[in-house]
Amino acid sequence: GDIGALEANQKMQGLWLGTSVVGDIAALRRTEYLEELDLSLADVFGDIQVFEHTKPLKKISLDRTQVEGDVQVFRHLPGLISLRLATTKVTGDISVFNATNS
Repeated sequence: GDIGALEANQKMQGLWLGTSVVGDIAALRRTEYLEELDLSLADVFGDIQVFEHTKPLKKISLDRTQVEGDVQVFRHLPGLISLRLATTKVTGDISVFNATNS
């Protein structure tokens, strides 16, 4: 199904979807309570900037998707403990994850 169907569900804390979902991750821009996100292998696309204000995010897995953007967006997520971006279009300086750069 289309990830856009989740746009109205603003209180969700976890989202684990597989290859059956498609669409733009912009639909997740209002999920301010989201703590875990796994869209690996899903046919999703869009800019990861959408997660900039999702402060509770701890685990993100976007492996093998068409998402893009600058990894610097994750500097705004202080609780992030796991990030998987293999085979995506995300770019940037990974020193954002260096604890001394906070």
